[in-house]
Amino acid sequence: MAVGDLYIECEGGGKQLIAASQELEIISALIVKTNTGKYGLRTVLTSATAGNITPVVGCGGPLLTLLEALQMVIVESASGAPALGLVTEA
Repeated sequence: MAVGDLYIECEGGGKQLIAASQELEIISALIVKTNTGKYGLRTVLTSATAGNITPVVGCGGPLLTLLEALQMVIVESASGAPALGLVTEA
């Protein structure tokens, strides 16, 4: 897998998070602490031009559950750990 690829997979793949993981387990897996005692969420940044970014849920479309949304944005970091995938507008 590459940095930014979806992280959550079916059971048996050796990942920390699997398809059956629930919201609190997913969020807990993202929380990290630096060696200086600072807490935060592990993230991966992806850059794209504004024209190449579109909403997943369109106006008036059905809303995602929190679990569905988390499953879509948890990606693999450079270290192989789960991270929150953030898209920045270039």
